[in-house]
Amino acid sequence: MKKLIASVMAGAMLAASCMGGASAAVLDRDTPSGTAVVRTSCEVDYSVVIPADMEIPFGSLDTEIGRVYADVMKIEAGMGVYVAVASQEEYRLMDAGGAERGIPYALTGADAICFDRVNDPTQFPLNAQIEQQEWDAAYAGDYEDTLLFTVSYEALA
Repeated sequence: MKKLIASVMAGAMLAASCMGGASAAVLDRDTPSGTAVVRTSCEVDYSVVIPADMEIPFGSLDTEIGRVYADVMKIEAGMGVYVAVASQEEYRLMDAGGAERGIPYALTGADAICFDRVNDPTQFPLNAQIEQQEWDAAYAGDYEDTLLFTVSYEALA
């Protein structure tokens, strides 16, 4: 009787130690074959790097102010990470001292930013373009604008 109890206890301990995270199937003479399903999953994850604290040399007609690129890009097939850019001052460098007019500029490269592949290596350069007559009409001062970058995860267009 002691041997039977010891055997049952040993079997229970062995079964408990083998359970882990995987399930098991038993093959024997009556069931000589079986199947196993192998799985994994990957959650959607993305992060995008944007430029910050950009400087435009006074008088420059075309200045690269940075690049937008993916740091992490784990997306589903048929989906993309879009980046929209908006200007707080309607694409005008405004004088901190209160000059009313500001210096208008065009931001190129911000109109079609989309990451549509896993680990997408694409970089999107952003350029500020300012016409010579805008520089010529600018008062002395310190000018700035703030760009707002917004990402969205959407089906590809």
